[in-house]
This record gives sequence, structure tokens and C-alpha cells, in this order.
Amino acid sequence: FPVTIPLYREVSAYLMGALHGWTIKYDGKTVVAKTFYNFGLKNDVAYYYDTKNRIEVWSPYVNNVLTGKQTESHNGQIFRETNYIGGVKNGEEYIFGSTDGKVSERRIFHNGNADTTHYVRYPLLIWYTKEFIDRRNNEYKITYRYNLTQDSIVYYERGGARNGKQITYHSNGKVMEEMVLS
Repeated sequence: FPVTIPLYREVSAYLMGALHGWTIKYDGKTVVAKTFYNFGLKNDVAYYYDTKNRIEVWSPYVNNVLTGKQTESHNGQIFRETNYIGGVKNGEEYIFGSTDGKVSERRIFHNGNADTTHYVRYPLLIWYTKEFIDRRNNEYKITYRYNLTQDSIVYYERGGARNGKQITYHSNGKVMEEMVLS
């Protein structure tokens, strides 16, 4: 019987004995991990792909510490977004419905402590978008749209934190509330 052995290989860049540049791991021809190092420390968005379960994880690092918005996708569809500060969950985490891609759950973490997590269901959410405004500064425009009887919310996020202005709209499109975020 022929035996198929998976071909795993890793390509890494070094400078003065430390990882410096991209480290890429392959399963056959498929990239299963990709990390950028700056003198031995992870700096940039690290990528991981589980070929068996088709799960992708994008994790932002600053000096080897998970910092920013980590994104997890299952079978090419976004499943979870989690905000990290200093290597621990801090801020909002969104879990998206597996069949329709809508936000099904929102959790709020404080210093990584799961005991202080608040669970809020969004059964009326129609869609959620996150679009780049400025890639260099990691700035997004976030929009939540609820059904016709609910309000919608628009705010800006830079580097994983809300900033600028948050606007809440009535279902008729008129502004209900504006808040300045810092």
C-alpha cells in the first residue's frame, strides 16, 4: 500500500542569530502559518491555518505580545473577532452566526477576566460591516444595522479602540444620538 506522508517544511529568515523577517510553514503547498519577526520578536499579524478543520486565525502582535483585533474564520466565513490588549482579552468580542454571518453574541472582557464577561444577544441584527478607512493607522468604520424597528450604530475604530464620533440613528434614518469617543 502506498503511504502518503504530509510534507511539512518551514522557511525562516535570520539576522545576527535571531529570527528576523518572515517565517512561513507549509503543509505541502498550503501555507499553514506565517509570522513576521523583528529581532526575535513577533511584530505584525501572525497567520495560522488548520488544514483539517479549515480554521484560519489572524493575530496581531507588537513586540511578541498579542495586541489588537484577532480574527478567526471557519471554512472561509468569519466566526469570531476578539480584541486583545497586552496579551489578554480586553474589550469586545463578537461571535458571528455560523449560517448567516450575522453577529449572534457580543462579549465584553475586562483585563482578560472571563468572570466579568457580559453576554448580549443580537437576534434583531441584520448586518455588521467593518471597512478600512486608513490601513496604515489600522482605522475602520464599523456599522451595525438592525431590523426596521431598531436603531443602527456607526462608529470609528483605530488600533482596536473606538475613537472619533459614534452616531446612533433612528430606524427612519434621523440621528438619535452623537457621542465623541476618545
